[in-house]
Amino acid sequence: MLIQLNDNRVIGHSFILSAIMRSDLVPIPVSLELQVRYDAELENNLKEGQTLYITNRAIPLQIIKSETKKSLDVPNRGLIVVNAIYEPCLAIAYRRQKAVILKNNSLAAIYKACGAKVSFKNDLTVPLFASFVGHIPSEMIAKVLQEEASIVRLQGKQLEAMRLADLIKQKAKYSFPSEIGENIISGFLERHSIPSFYSTDDDRAIIKGNTQKVRALQYSPRHNPRSIHSMTNALVTKKVLNLSYDDNHQAGDVFNIGGVQMIVITVAHVWETENEGEQASQYSRLWMGELET
Repeated sequence: MLIQLNDNRVIGHSFILSAIMRSDLVPIPVSLELQVRYDAELENNLKEGQTLYITNRAIPLQIIKSETKKSLDVPNRGLIVVNAIYEPCLAIAYRRQKAVILKNNSLAAIYKACGAKVSFKNDLTVPLFASFVGHIPSEMIAKVLQEEASIVRLQGKQLEAMRLADLIKQKAKYSFPSEIGENIISGFLERHSIPSFYSTDDDRAIIKGNTQKVRALQYSPRHNPRSIHSMTNALVTKKVLNLSYDDNHQAGDVFNIGGVQMIVITVAHVWETENEGEQASQYSRLWMGELET
């Protein structure tokens, strides 16, 4: 895994003990968990607030936590453990000092109002967004994405918002036989985990969402019939794939597996070694899902 420091130097593989880069369909779409062998110079470059650039696409991640663990017996031996998230979206991870309330505005405008420095390849209109004082904007953005049955993913140097119904219609990047990977099948758990929603209109009449299947019912105030129905739409994990390391695999990619369109919900690109000096193992682990409506 290519990890570049703020001063353009690359962290040598001999220093990296473990690196896991995650790509997700969430408001902050990329994160990194990194463990390196202790080095005084590296410690200065891996402090909170420093920027790392990962993969050959130079994805910028800002360090939000840095922990140094030194050996008591040998002072120059130890670990540096780092967590970093996608830098352009960093502002939406902080609790708000001022409220942000927007009506009938774009998702790009919501990100910008909350301090993010990102542009959108595709966008969508959100009827109402509210992040009050003390709230975390990323949690509120995740809420409106659920209401719109939509996701956010990283595409190049931009974010892209897309509805689940459109995402599943994309052309598949790869095709695999149905036998590949680990299968996850549990209609029982799905019924318990994905509720149906209902609301009330201005005349106090009940608005029902998707009740075609027997699920838990959950009340959600001030929603129109379209959003109350969309909120039940979800990606359900059906397969887990272990593939050769390829950091071009991203959340939101579509694979055709045994004739079924599946979406990459999360992909973890892993570089790790069990013991210092041993050859590292590299692989990409993908959680694949089907659209449940």
